[in-house]
Amino acid sequence: MEQSTASVVQGGELAEDAGQALVRFERVVEDLAKLVCAVSQSSQGQMAQAYSVARIMNEFQRITTEARAGTQETAGVIGDSTQLAADLRTSVSKFRLTDSDPIDSTVIVLPSAAEAVDGGARVSAIDGDQVQAPQTA
Repeated sequence: MEQSTASVVQGGELAEDAGQALVRFERVVEDLAKLVCAVSQSSQGQMAQAYSVARIMNEFQRITTEARAGTQETAGVIGDSTQLAADLRTSVSKFRLTDSDPIDSTVIVLPSAAEAVDGGARVSAIDGDQVQAPQTA
């Protein structure tokens, strides 16, 4: 009987130890659950930041694309302007004064259609390619 009592006591001690082990195990599981939750929240935060960075990078790409298009358009306009300047230079070269032409500081204004009709023109004569200023008394 003593042996049975000893076995019962020993079984009770084993059950108590098992109960304490289960309590410790439960704490470890709770701690792990908290850590998993923290890792999950951290991952969600990093995912939100990565999404934000991706959105900003897309915005940079859009702006860069627009800037590139603007630069290409500007280059085209500069090319057109260069061609227009060359054309203008060629066109104006026909109207250069020679050394024998007198230089007058009078500004010559060509008449508008209305001035030419009613005689209010400021240009007195046109001789070939030369425009002559009116004589002032």
